[in-house]
Amino acid sequence: MIKYYKEVLSQMEEVASADANWVNIAPPFDHNELGTISSEYSIEYDLLADSLDIDERSGYERDDNLNFLLINTPVLNQDKNDRGPIYVTAPIGIFLLEDQRVLTISSLENPVLKRFEKGYIKFSEPLNQVSFTLKILEQTVIEFLRCLKKLNLRRNLIEQELYNSSRNRELQQLLRIEKSLVYFVNSISDNDL
Repeated sequence: MIKYYKEVLSQMEEVASADANWVNIAPPFDHNELGTISSEYSIEYDLLADSLDIDERSGYERDDNLNFLLINTPVLNQDKNDRGPIYVTAPIGIFLLEDQRVLTISSLENPVLKRFEKGYIKFSEPLNQVSFTLKILEQTVIEFLRCLKKLNLRRNLIEQELYNSSRNRELQQLLRIEKSLVYFVNSISDNDL
């Protein structure tokens, strides 16, 4: 799904494509749309596809007509497997286009971008590429901290239960938390680079 936004009264509002200064591509979307976006905004198709690869590492690339930033953000794991991590990390591709628009793309519903879409993020100055990108990075850090706080609270509760019993269920839950933390450590290290 491709949505177009413009800053109006210090927050984002959905607008027609011609007026937009932020283009967000989020699920569900058709991979044929990627070809259209690639040609319309002169973005290499491979860069768009890299942004959808859950295993892609964070990074920065500079091209003639755009700058590309890929960062990993925490996302609640949609796999209901009791042995999987609670949180995984998913990339957000941020394209700073020559015409001063910002294009973002993510393969999963991303809580960081949702905050912008819903107008929860206020801007204190007129929107530009740098300030918008910094706001995305700031919200990514806030999301990591929020998830870590939830994981720590859950770990404390499980730890208390372990003191009172010796069931495997609590140990399995601790392992799920540990798996989430491994995702976070790897992604934060990549984002740092």
